Amino acid sequence: MQIPEAATTLLRFNESRAIAWDNDAGKDWNLFFFEWLPGHNAALFIKVRRPEICLPASGNIALSATPQLIRLGGASLSVSAYRFDDNGVLLHIFYSCWEGTVTENAQQATQGDWTGSSKASIWNHRGRTNFNLL
Repeated sequence: MQIPEAATTLLRFNESRAIAWDNDAGKDWNLFFFEWLPGHNAALFIKVRRPEICLPASGNIALSATPQLIRLGGASLSVSAYRFDDNGVLLHIFYSCWEGTVTENAQQATQGDWTGSSKASIWNHRGRTNFNLL
């Protein structure tokens, strides 16, 4: 699966991956991974490129947002689970943002979410670590 050029230009990430698949129930799934290397742009993109900002701006209606901890093998991933209405189509968005590794993401999950004081933490640490977005 290709990431659209417009998204690449807008997000200015250093690395990305995208895959698409159908599950056994015939549901379509898309997974996007973005990484920003240390620098001033990382904190800005983490702060303003979030589902609760971007999806309503494109006409989707927010229905719910719930923090969840997903366990994958021996690792845990803290996510925000969103539901949006896209002209009658229900979208499920699982969003995760972390500094460093997935293991560090599990530790961050116990320290709060990414909507309030954590944004200040991201902003204050800009230029010192990688930021990852799934």
